[in-house]
Amino acid sequence: MYSLTEGALDKIMNGIEVDRPILQILGHKKLSSSNSGERYRLLVSDGKRINSFTMLATQLNSMITDNVLTEFSICQINRYAISVVNNAGKQKRVMVILSVDLKVAGDEVGRKIGNPTNADADGESKPAQSVQSAQAASQQQSSLMSKHSGQQSSTSDISTIPIVALSPYQNRWVIKARVVNKSAIRTWSNSRGEGKLFSMDLVDESGEIRCTAFRDQCDKFYDMIEIGKVYYISRASLKTANKQFNNLKNDYEMTLTGDSEIIPCHDTGDEIPTLQFDFIPINNIEQKEKNDIIDVLAIVKSRGDLQMLVSRTTGKDMKKRDINLIDESNTMVTLTLWGTQAEEFSGNDNPVLAIKGARVGEFNGGKNLSTLSGTAVQVDPDIPEAHRLRGWFNTTGCHEEAKPLSRAFGSAAQMSQALITIGEANSQIDKKNGPEIFTVKATINLLRTENILYKSCPSENCKKKGDRSSKWHVQVRKM
Repeated sequence: MYSLTEGALDKIMNGIEVDRPILQILGHKKLSSSNSGERYRLLVSDGKRINSFTMLATQLNSMITDNVLTEFSICQINRYAISVVNNAGKQKRVMVILSVDLKVAGDEVGRKIGNPTNADADGESKPAQSVQSAQAASQQQSSLMSKHSGQQSSTSDISTIPIVALSPYQNRWVIKARVVNKSAIRTWSNSRGEGKLFSMDLVDESGEIRCTAFRDQCDKFYDMIEIGKVYYISRASLKTANKQFNNLKNDYEMTLTGDSEIIPCHDTGDEIPTLQFDFIPINNIEQKEKNDIIDVLAIVKSRGDLQMLVSRTTGKDMKKRDINLIDESNTMVTLTLWGTQAEEFSGNDNPVLAIKGARVGEFNGGKNLSTLSGTAVQVDPDIPEAHRLRGWFNTTGCHEEAKPLSRAFGSAAQMSQALITIGEANSQIDKKNGPEIFTVKATINLLRTENILYKSCPSENCKKKGDRSSKWHVQVRKM
């Protein structure tokens, strides 16, 4: 005889806490339209009610793909959160399962337990008392945040919700999250004005989200935020994530406002994980599209020197460093580090790198990787995958020749190629398939002088061309 926690779903959806309810899975559906990747919607039963507004947290997706939570299986919900979504113009409460244990496999049960009915069939309950209780709890949380802001006292009495439960339809919440990455301050100037910003990636045991601070909030919070520390964050705004620049597994991203509050958490925070990765093998990069954002775990095979460049658009100095990465697929790809990451990277003793949010690029038929402002790079991370990769490299990888994916112009590998003549190069070039790269030693026969100089703006770091009516000075253009 299988026993379920009858009445649990009505209580949960009315805001009443139920400790470790036993429910039955009656089906699931993949939501492929989710911006945060694959999400699964579950049909669950407590023997009395059926509820289809139940979601599985993304870190539990393997329980579906590995056929653990199959039809008719009985499970124990260890942790859940209630989120609010917009359903046909109405706000709907959704249970998000954060932790679950399988009690009885579906093929062993083999049937639906009881005669559960859908709550909507009897008219959806109106949890007036629960709404009032939730509002009171939100006010209490906000009061606690204000009370503890800037203080060093205990914050254990602050009530929080998980990141996965955040939605734009809730305006009062507090999260407890770890900062796993923080960008440098970036500035901009355009026709609408100028300003600055920084972003940080936040993680808790339910998921991850990116948070950005502009202008005054950038000044207010940048110095107090430390990577690896845990904070309470409230009163930020939420909007749909821009997946062109944000690869975190969340449909939303957060922006700090003038009302936002951030206070340090002085508890241990051991239950909150560090950076979350979704590694792909290097040999799979060949199938990725240009500008795709990926996570990679690899070992540094070799590194190039720090290079100084000048941005064509801003005229500012830029720093870059190319490093070659390999993994157990015995495939090598070039990663370009920029800015501080390029300057501070040593690469001694072939470190293992865990890279989150690298961008895929293409050049001359090859694939390469490049860091962005939000890319996180961990050196020799203490994770099982990194230890396994280190063992492979020390015993096998360091002695084998890797298959290269990248063909970066001017790389050390290309400069070491055998010299050929210009005539030989012309005979080898396949003009239909685009440019070819070769190494040649030649003498300059003609230097065109008519375009070697141009009139440019006299301001420092300004390389824009001028017109005849303005006051300009002559500046040598790089050939």
